[in-house]
Amino acid sequence: PHHHHLFYMEPVRGVLDGVADAKVPLLDDDDVASEDEEDPNAPRLPWGIRKKLLDEAPPGDGARPQSGDEVTVHYEGRLLDGTIIGSSRDSGKPFTFVIDERPRQIIQGMELAVQTMQKGEVSEFTIAPRFAYDDLGSPPLVP
Repeated sequence: PHHHHLFYMEPVRGVLDGVADAKVPLLDDDDVASEDEEDPNAPRLPWGIRKKLLDEAPPGDGARPQSGDEVTVHYEGRLLDGTIIGSSRDSGKPFTFVIDERPRQIIQGMELAVQTMQKGEVSEFTIAPRFAYDDLGSPPLVP
């Protein structure tokens, strides 16, 4: 569909099933260190995406979404200086997408991030440009 470009302007910060939201500053590669304080069962994030768990998922089956799954998240995307570049809260509706669907509806970092999450979890992800807009940016919001 032609409208998928809309979504390129609004990524990054996920809460599965719209329970809450996560914010994701977009970092320069140099700013992103890899940290591992997370669940050993979760898929590993590549260098360049850092996760901070804000609210644990309520007890459940521990399932995480995988490639091909449809997920629904609330997100807020921010630049490092705090500028909001997109938020599902603006519309009041969570954002639904299919992981690894092409053409991609969201930035790659978001696809990778949600696969580490469980339903109801709230996390903050810091995503390097290579997993976001790279050097191209996404004018006018993302330099």
